Amino acid sequence: MIAHLHAMAFAADQPGLAQYFEVMGQRRFRHGPIADPRKRRTGFDTAGPRDLGENRRTKRIGQRMENRFRPDIFECWVKQGSHVFQYGGLDTGLNSSNVLNYRKIGLDWSVLALVERNIDMAKLTGKVAVVTGASKGIGAAIAKALAKEGASVVVNYASSKAGAEAVVKAITAAGGKAVAVHGDVAKADQAQGLIDAAVKAFGRLDVLVNNSGVYEFAPIEAFSEAQYRRIFDINVLGVLLTTQAAARHLGEGGSVINISSAVTSVFPPNSAVYTGTKGAVDAITGVLANELGPRKIRVNVINPGIVETEGAAAAGFIGSDFERGVIAQTPLARAGQPDDIADVAVFLASDDARWLTGERINASGGLR
Repeated sequence: MIAHLHAMAFAADQPGLAQYFEVMGQRRFRHGPIADPRKRRTGFDTAGPRDLGENRRTKRIGQRMENRFRPDIFECWVKQGSHVFQYGGLDTGLNSSNVLNYRKIGLDWSVLALVERNIDMAKLTGKVAVVTGASKGIGAAIAKALAKEGASVVVNYASSKAGAEAVVKAITAAGGKAVAVHGDVAKADQAQGLIDAAVKAFGRLDVLVNNSGVYEFAPIEAFSEAQYRRIFDINVLGVLLTTQAAARHLGEGGSVINISSAVTSVFPPNSAVYTGTKGAVDAITGVLANELGPRKIRVNVINPGIVETEGAAAAGFIGSDFERGVIAQTPLARAGQPDDIADVAVFLASDDARWLTGERINASGGLR
């Protein structure tokens, strides 16, 4: 399918133009023998009195295209008189009336149009991502969303193997790549094993999503040391250990995405321990952004508001007075869905967020 025509018209007044245009694997067009090697930088080369290499607008278009041009995505079309010539083998039924109206732009010469195929345009193609705590809820949604955008995904789980395998099955059924890997992120050897498994399965690591987390709410008089140790070990130590293991493999363009919570802004009662862990995650994000920034690794944090997940339902939040109270304070007047958070994670994992690091994104419907 054709996605759209790029805005380009390349003209020449020589009969030889339609003889052949080749889409080169080196991301170049070629018309016959290269007349001037210096013009390679424009992305195409011609010869003749109206030399395309002398057209400044054409040069600019060529330069913009050069970094993203791929022979499997673009088709090459040439118009000469009433005939349209196709190079690339895509049978679209395109004809002279819908390629380009060259008279409108004052060209009496042959016209070349590039048609972009609507294929393989995903944001994360070729990337490898690890998502911790991805057997359900927000983690599962993030894993699926990253895979939908072309990433190969390691679906981590601590206890629910069946849940992780269901996520993998959903991803592979949609044509993606994923594996389920067990690991308790609060244990150094298992955090390291998780990252090692990702590199073994897919050969590299580009994205780490630290999503594993647990929560228990209790008044200050009621919490126990054991609760403190468990929540801090998973929510904080887990982030540190997994990021430590991943940092050895992440290269330039790598992205670490931590999942925190809007509780660090609204400070709900009975959440001193849980809110303390998420405050630590926010602070760790800022430190690691500064520490890993010189290596061109980005570190950001997402702070969701209340989200309708299996865990929230099991804890009794969904449908409760607590949820209704939170929604009443939320400008967008609803609870979040896992996909609301997953889409933000895709953005942070992609090159669209290349200039963002150390950022805290409140994905909370406006709750502050």
